[in-house]
Amino acid sequence: NEIKKTTDITSSFHESVGVRSLTATLVDFFVAGADTVTNTLLWSILYLCKYPEVQKKLQKELDIVVGRNRYPNLADRSKLPYVEAVFTEVSRLASLLPLGLPRCAEEDSKIQGFDCPKGTMILGNLYAIHH
Repeated sequence: NEIKKTTDITSSFHESVGVRSLTATLVDFFVAGADTVTNTLLWSILYLCKYPEVQKKLQKELDIVVGRNRYPNLADRSKLPYVEAVFTEVSRLASLLPLGLPRCAEEDSKIQGFDCPKGTMILGNLYAIHH
């Protein structure tokens, strides 16, 4: 393992610092994943409460395709287009990140008439795109 191989005492992978660094990174991944799922579910519940007619259509599609004696699974996904559309729309409306990941212009270009020299950092405004 890389932590045991590292001899550079200034490295963030050296001995106990490496273990702490790895642990912190894993916790960050876990929290970020859990937080994303939680926020998506909360926004879904909010929109379904606000639009009960959508909730009824979702339930109808689930009852027809899945029934009430089992839980839906991935094999059902292609047969649940309304469910897929609703949750895609929730993801669009409740963008969890307002900005996209930073990009760098690979060459001189123009974006809607604005000069964008090579090397310029570009951040996509996901909120504006989705709304």
